[in-house]
Amino acid sequence: SIKHRFFEGAILQVFDKHLQDAKDACERRTAGWSGPFFDDAGGYFFYDENSDQRSYHNPLDVLQFELWVRHALLAAYLVDLGALRSHSSPSSPAKTSSVQSS
Repeated sequence: SIKHRFFEGAILQVFDKHLQDAKDACERRTAGWSGPFFDDAGGYFFYDENSDQRSYHNPLDVLQFELWVRHALLAAYLVDLGALRSHSSPSSPAKTSSVQSS
């Protein structure tokens, strides 16, 4: 129905904005980071020129995990939304039964 399509369109717009905001935040949080660089002890580190900070952990690892969680949650919601739509549709195979006479 039109109401369902409007609702789904609105949800997709919210998801799109959320993902764009997350992408922009990732770009801001990683601006200035570079590496890995190797130290005298044979280890490696990453360097943020904006804060003059070193890290022995890749700053992208945390961001990748955060994006993975967002993706998993949004994908699960879309799957649930699709399941609800198919169960509420009058033409859904789950709701429609055909009986053949012999």
